[in-house]
Amino acid sequence: MFSGANTGFQRIAGSPGATSQAIPYVTGGAGSIVGFSGSLDINNLSPGTYNFSLCSNVINNAAAPVVGNIISTIALTVTATISGTLKFAVRSTDVGPQTVFVSNGAPYVTAPATVAWTSNIAGNPVALRDAISLYSNPSPASTAVYTIFISTGI
Repeated sequence: MFSGANTGFQRIAGSPGATSQAIPYVTGGAGSIVGFSGSLDINNLSPGTYNFSLCSNVINNAAAPVVGNIISTIALTVTATISGTLKFAVRSTDVGPQTVFVSNGAPYVTAPATVAWTSNIAGNPVALRDAISLYSNPSPASTAVYTIFISTGI
């Protein structure tokens, strides 16, 4: 799980402050990245595309990942201003844009947004002891938590 308020590498949830290019999540087995989810508390999120790069083995203190470190890219595309709690989930096997939901003091409804998965490396592979980092550009929210789901053979 990752969280963060700034564009760039996000923090591992619960860490004392270092971002995930300095203290990454380390995989416990070989497999693949199979899903990504987000929950964001937002106020007037502007239309645009917000990209999340799911990365492996980024060098310590890198300003941004290089292309070879990006396993998958998740694009959150917003078509109208949104406020409230935004939630989404996307899997590596999903085809095309997926629905995003928002709640602003009422039950969740479909948001004017979609989320889509692009595999930069076929099969979205991870190896035992890979260092997994999350890079956001730009960051859509000052309060958010993200989850990368990994399926391993152990």
